[in-house]
Amino acid sequence: MVLRGKEKMQKQKRAISSTLLSVLFALSFMLLSVFSKVTIVKASSGKVYTADLEQMGETSYNPQVTYEENGQKHRISKGNFFKTGDILKAGNKPIYYNNGVVTDQRIESGNSITFDKDYVFDGVSAYASIGTQVVVTEAKFNSITINDSSTTVNGTQYVSFNINSNISDRSVTAVKATITEGADVIVLYANATTQLTENDEITDRSFYVKGLKVGTGKIKLTSVYDPTKTAECTITVGPELFNIWIGSDDNRVTAEHTSGDGWSFDSSSNTLTLNGFVYEGEGTRGSNYSTSYKRAGIYTSTRDKLTIKLIGNNSIKCTAKSSISSGINSDSSEEIVFTGTGSLTTQGLNGQMENHGIYANQVTIEQDCEVTSIGGNEDRSCAIYGNVKNYASGEGYSNAEGTEGKKFIAVNKNGDRLDYKRVQFPLTKAKVVTAPTAKNLKETESAQELVEAGKAEGGTMQYALGKDAKTAPTDGYSASIPTETKAGTYYVWYKAVGDEEHSDSDPACVEVVIKKAVKDGEIETNVEQKDDTPQAKVEGITTDLVEGVMTEEEKSKVNAGNDVSLTLTMTNIDSSVSNTEKELSQTTIAKKNKNAVVGMYFDMSLWLKIGSDYTRKVTETGKKTFTVTLQVPEQFKAPAGVNRKFYIIHIHNKVAKIIANTTKMSIPIEIDGLSTFVLAYSDTEDTEESNTIFYSGVKITQKDGKIGISWDKTKGVAKYEVYATYCGTKYPKKATATTKKNTVTIKKINGKKINFTKNFKLYVVAYDSDGNQVGKTVSAHFAGKDNKKFENIKTLKLSTKTITVAVGKTSKIKASTTLEKGKKKELSDNHAAKFRYKSTNKSIATVDKNGKVTGISAGKCTIYVYSKNCLAKKVTVTVK
Repeated sequence: MVLRGKEKMQKQKRAISSTLLSVLFALSFMLLSVFSKVTIVKASSGKVYTADLEQMGETSYNPQVTYEENGQKHRISKGNFFKTGDILKAGNKPIYYNNGVVTDQRIESGNSITFDKDYVFDGVSAYASIGTQVVVTEAKFNSITINDSSTTVNGTQYVSFNINSNISDRSVTAVKATITEGADVIVLYANATTQLTENDEITDRSFYVKGLKVGTGKIKLTSVYDPTKTAECTITVGPELFNIWIGSDDNRVTAEHTSGDGWSFDSSSNTLTLNGFVYEGEGTRGSNYSTSYKRAGIYTSTRDKLTIKLIGNNSIKCTAKSSISSGINSDSSEEIVFTGTGSLTTQGLNGQMENHGIYANQVTIEQDCEVTSIGGNEDRSCAIYGNVKNYASGEGYSNAEGTEGKKFIAVNKNGDRLDYKRVQFPLTKAKVVTAPTAKNLKETESAQELVEAGKAEGGTMQYALGKDAKTAPTDGYSASIPTETKAGTYYVWYKAVGDEEHSDSDPACVEVVIKKAVKDGEIETNVEQKDDTPQAKVEGITTDLVEGVMTEEEKSKVNAGNDVSLTLTMTNIDSSVSNTEKELSQTTIAKKNKNAVVGMYFDMSLWLKIGSDYTRKVTETGKKTFTVTLQVPEQFKAPAGVNRKFYIIHIHNKVAKIIANTTKMSIPIEIDGLSTFVLAYSDTEDTEESNTIFYSGVKITQKDGKIGISWDKTKGVAKYEVYATYCGTKYPKKATATTKKNTVTIKKINGKKINFTKNFKLYVVAYDSDGNQVGKTVSAHFAGKDNKKFENIKTLKLSTKTITVAVGKTSKIKASTTLEKGKKKELSDNHAAKFRYKSTNKSIATVDKNGKVTGISAGKCTIYVYSKNCLAKKVTVTVK
C-alpha cells in the first residue's frame, strides 16, 4: 500500500508510515505515531476521496480511518477494529491487509472503497467438508489466492470456495467460474443444489466444486468488473474416502482400498467384515486431530450405522499410550452393530486415562456372534463405553482379567450402560466332556438306542435326529437318546444345553448305521469297487449259495454265532491281464462282430467273511448263480450320431464266453464262476435305418370276426409280439400273437371270441436276432366296428413334411385327422392323447406333447406323429 502523508511531514515520515502501514495490513498491528493521509476511490463511480488514517490511544489495536463524502465526514471509529485469526474486522465485516479493502458500515449500499485507486482482492480461501481428497494448487486472482489444501472430501460431495471480500457492491465483486479442463471430473455449483452454467455470475462470494470421479480438473475465475483479472486453480479429485481406519493412520478405507489381511468393507451396506482378523499395536487416531488423545485398533467416525460382521475368530488389542486407548472407537452418534457367526475379542491397553474394549455411543450385539470386550481396571475405564443392546445373555466382571465380580447379564433389546471392566456375549458355553459314540446295531423288531450317552459340563446332554451330517436340527433336542428299529443310516446330533451360567455348546453329529439282519434266505452282501471299473449291484446271493461255498469248518464258525458276509471286489486289470486271455477275448468277440473292440479288462472276486477275523477268496459257487448288474462307465457311452452295442465276455478256466450283448448301459449278468471279465463294444452309424428303436405306426382292419394288424417292416427286427385287450382292462402278460412278418390277424382276445361292440387297445413289440427288445409302438386305441357311439380316425395329415430349426430355437408341428363317415364321435382323450410324438434322435431335436420341436445340436432326425389309433406320419427335422 502506498501512503500519502502531509506535505510538511512527507520527507521525514514517508518511509516510516509506508513501512508501518504495510506491516499493519500484513497480519500485524503496528503503532502509528502520526496521522497519515490515504486516498479512497469509490469503486462504483471512480470518485476519489482523501481520508485520514490515524491512531487513537496508545495501544496498537486502535487505528481508525476517516473520510468525507458530500460534505459528510465518515470515520471507522474506535473499537470497531479487533483481531480475529489472521484478518482485521470493522464491525462484522473483514478488512484485508495488503492493499486490501476496508468497508465502512456507514457507506451506503452498493458503494465500495479501495486504497491506492486499485480495485483488488486479497484472497480466496478454500474450505472442504469431510469426504474426498482434493488438492487445490495455489492460484492468484490479482491479489486473490486459492490456497493449497489437502482436505479430504467424498468423491460425490463438494469442495467449497469462498471469495473473500468486504466490498458490499456485488456487481463489483461478481466473478464467473468456468471449467477449462476435466469437465468429466468436476462440476461447478452455486450452492449444494444449483449447478452453475458458463454464463452464471457468482455474486455471493462463494461457489462449490463437486467431484465426479478420480482425476484432475481445472477451473478459471474471471472478474465481471474487470475481465482482465483472472485466476486458475487445478483440482485433483482422489478416490472416495470412508471414515474408517484399520490399525494405523495411513490405513484408511477408500473406494480403492476396501480389503486387507482379515478384513473387507462393503460401502453399499456400510459393513465391515472381519474374517480371521488379528491386530495388536498402537492403533490409529482416525479423524481425531490429536495423535495422543484417542487411539484404537479400529477407528470410525462414519455418519451412518456401521455393521461389523464377524466370521471365524478375530482379535483386536490396542496398546497405545494415548489418553484413551480402545480396541474399537467410534466418534459417530450412530450405532455399531455386531453380527455374523464368528467371534471377536477386543481390548484397550496402556491408555494414560482410560482403556475400553469398545468406545461408541450405541452398541448392538446380535444373538449368533460372540463378543468379548475388555477395558482397563481404572475408574473411568470400562469394557464397553456407551449404550449396549444385547440379543443374547452374557456375563460381566468387575476386573479386566475376568476373575472377580462375575454377574449375569440378561438379554436387553432396549439398551443400557454396562458398568463392567470385562463383558462376554453370549455366556461361556457348556462343554461336552465325553462325546456320545455310535452303537454296533443290527435290525430288530424292538427300538434300540442309537448311541452311548455322552457327558456334559456346565449343562446337560441333549440329542436330536437330523437329516444328514451337515445340517444340525434347529429344534427337537431332548435328554432322551433317539431309538430306531429298521436298518439304515441315522444322524444323531447332540449338544450340551447350558445351565443359568452357561450357553449351549455347538451341536455336533455322530453317524450310526443299523445293519440289516441276516435272515433265512438272506445274506449280507457288499460291493467293493476299485478305480476304473464298472459300478455293480449284487442280487440273488442266498443262504443256499453261501452254504454251498463254505467248508465244514466255516459252517461251524457261523453256527457259533459269527456274522457272515460276501463282498464282491472289482479290480481293473488292463495293465496286468495275460496275453493268453487277451487273445481269447479278441478271438471270441471277433466271431460275433469283427468291428468290436475291447474297452476294459476287470477281475471280479468274491470274498467270504465270517466274524471279524476270517476272510477267504471264493472262486467257485458250486454251479449256483447270482446276478451282478453292471453299469457301463460314462467314458464308454456312445458319442452323438453313433449307435453302440456292448458285450460282456467271461474268461474262466481258459474258456471265453459272451454272456451279454445289449445296447443298454445297464447290463445284468448271471455268474457261477469268478475270474476275468471283458467289456467290449461295437459301433454303427446312428441313422433311421440302423436305429434300434422301433418307430412304426399300425394299421387296423375289422372283418369277419377278426382284427387285422400291420406295421412297417423294420431292418434288424427278427420277431414281433402283439399285445391286445379291451380298453379299461390290463394288457395280458403273454403276447396275444407272435410273428416274424409285419402283419398278423387275431381271432380271440383274452382267449374268447372278439366283442366288436367294445373299444380296443393294442401295441407291437420288436426284437432283434439276439432277443433284445428294440422298441415298441405307442398304444393304438380304437372302437369296435359294431360300437354304437364311437367311430375311428380314417386319415392323419400334417401341414409339412420337413422342418428346419436353429439350435436352441423351436418350431411347431401342426396335425389334423378325419373320421370315418357317419355321425358317431371320436374316442375321448382319456384313452390316449389326440396326437403323440417321438424323436428318433433326442440329441439332435426333441419334441414335447404339444408338438413343439426344439433344436438341440446340428444334424438331422425324424419326428413321428401318431393318432389315437396309431396311424403314423413323419417329419424330417434339420437342425442348423
